[in-house]
Amino acid sequence: MLTIFLLLVVAVSCLVALVNWRWGVLFCIVVGLLQDPVRKVTPGTPAYLTLAFLPICFAMLGTLWSSTDLMGTVRRHFPELIGAGLVFAVALTASTIQTLSYGLHALPLALLGLFSYAGSIPALFLGFFFLRRNFDELDWPLVGVTGLASLMLVGVPLEYFGVKFSDPWLGTIAMSGVWRRWYGSTGWVEMISGFYRSPEIMGWHAATLVILAMYLLIRKPAVLPLWGACAGWGLSCALLSGRRKMLFLVVIFLLVFALFARGGQTRKLLFCLAGAALLALPILSLLVGDRYLETAQSSLDAVGDRAANTAVSGPLWLLGVVGLFGYGVGTKTQGGQHLGIDLDIPSFEGGFEKVLIELGVVGTAVLILLLIVFVRATLLCFRRIRMARLDATGPTALGAFVIANAAVFIVAFQIYGDPFVVFLVGFAGGLLLSGSRLAEQRLQTAAKHRLLPPSTALP
Repeated sequence: MLTIFLLLVVAVSCLVALVNWRWGVLFCIVVGLLQDPVRKVTPGTPAYLTLAFLPICFAMLGTLWSSTDLMGTVRRHFPELIGAGLVFAVALTASTIQTLSYGLHALPLALLGLFSYAGSIPALFLGFFFLRRNFDELDWPLVGVTGLASLMLVGVPLEYFGVKFSDPWLGTIAMSGVWRRWYGSTGWVEMISGFYRSPEIMGWHAATLVILAMYLLIRKPAVLPLWGACAGWGLSCALLSGRRKMLFLVVIFLLVFALFARGGQTRKLLFCLAGAALLALPILSLLVGDRYLETAQSSLDAVGDRAANTAVSGPLWLLGVVGLFGYGVGTKTQGGQHLGIDLDIPSFEGGFEKVLIELGVVGTAVLILLLIVFVRATLLCFRRIRMARLDATGPTALGAFVIANAAVFIVAFQIYGDPFVVFLVGFAGGLLLSGSRLAEQRLQTAAKHRLLPPSTALP
């Protein structure tokens, strides 16, 4: 029954997206948040429900494509990015052929791998065209998303305090026992999933809630107690997930944002953080036990070695193993282990290592080139934003969010096998790059009304 209800919501959402694709984004997020609990209580836990939000994405993209010169606009702003993307597409094609060399039964594996690399592209286009005038338009949609994310985390304390339902609403999907996270030599904590299908996914959404609350603290400080409570709520749930890397998502975001924000915004951030901490501490002390705080502390002790292994020593060893084209796309993608294809592949957890194993030396080099071009496009975008005198708080926060996710990916890639997470990160990247388009509009409007010289043009 719930499955039918969810599919009806998807159908209505697609109709909304065909009329107004920007409203479709909100419906897409709602479906993306609901699909995990519905899948958990559906007999057989069908995997297709993990992709329930995708039809809405295609409806939004179709509406956008029919009403906008999508490729032409993006190419005008970032021609190098489009070129590097096409080169990477060729590298992906070679890696896909490598996967299919294992037989046609490997086709689902290849498709899964291709989605893990290219799934964020439609979301990036949607994000690029989402805003109409400036980044202030993000405030109220983010308020709504923060409320939805907070409600979805209600299942975390319910599971933590032992609440039981007749249907498996709580806990890791298709798992009846306790999933333990070991730390030190003998310490362990129970990893909590709440309404989400795994602790990893719940922890990512909880950490993202903290990031949203921190951003709204700066944008709307008049309701600081509300955002401080949301931050404490999200941080508590992230700790209860037992996935220590999710804490680094928050830490890296705050560090990068503080580093690149303008002086006044940095002081404002520090002031808001101090106020939020006073509100978050009581929530942490109420919900989070000492052992969860100890496992968080243990992550600080191991982070240096873990980062060195996944970013340096592991990839260096793999350079002599993977060859020019690797083992093929999908061979290390999260979820591929359920497809019943047995391959003798090195076992690693780092994202850089995953890329090396799947794409080989050539594909990895092309991906690094694409990332360099993306960084250059981002820096150019910020130059244009400053020239147009747009508020840079939004793009700075978006850049910090993308960097934080890239850093977590290097340490452990599993969470980025979730299609909805890939969509959200890609959408954030598109919002970031949209600063160039908004700056162009602002300069054209200013020149028209003689607020800036008519000769002002984007670099």
